[in-house]
Amino acid sequence: MPVVLFQPEGCSVEVDHGATLRDAARLAGVSLYWGPRKLVNCRGRGRCGGCRVEVVEGAGALAGPTA
Repeated sequence: MPVVLFQPEGCSVEVDHGATLRDAARLAGVSLYWGPRKLVNCRGRGRCGGCRVEVVEGAGALAGPTA
């Protein structure tokens, strides 16, 4: 199973194939939003930019962005 490592938190989580990064963050207990975005955000619809990620390794195994 794939492992997702979140930095700077330093925590990792095993996920099923096909899991989203958002799902992985929830499983790891990583906060998706910071500062004022904790109160005002798009709830994962990709509009506010609060949960952007940088893929450092393994980008070839990722699917494209979803709706």
